Amino acid sequence: MPHGHSWFDVLLGTFYKNAESAAHVFSAPVNEDGVSWVAHEHISLQHVFAAIFVLILITIFAMITNAKIKNTEDAIVPEGQLSIASFVELITQATYGQLAEMMGPKAARFFLPLIGTCAFFIL
Repeated sequence: MPHGHSWFDVLLGTFYKNAESAAHVFSAPVNEDGVSWVAHEHISLQHVFAAIFVLILITIFAMITNAKIKNTEDAIVPEGQLSIASFVELITQATYGQLAEMMGPKAARFFLPLIGTCAFFIL
């Protein structure tokens, strides 16, 4: 794949190209070479589509985990293999453990939703 292209360009085709063209038209400041004054690079929407993709994945993971937790009989006994629900629980416990060591259990419980969401988004 050439520089400046990604899988979003291939999979979304004309929609991606139209969105990138619209961003190029509506974004200012751009110099005569077509690069932005801020980063001195061509304007790209790869980071936007990647963030949307990650948001969709996190939403699907949350819905699957929520369905598993709502069924209390199945939620008590852990599964024998790695699943989406056990992966989410593992990351949540690891994040909470790090927070509890750094700021204490009370503050960790308070900040876990914010920092845990950031941790999932980054992973």
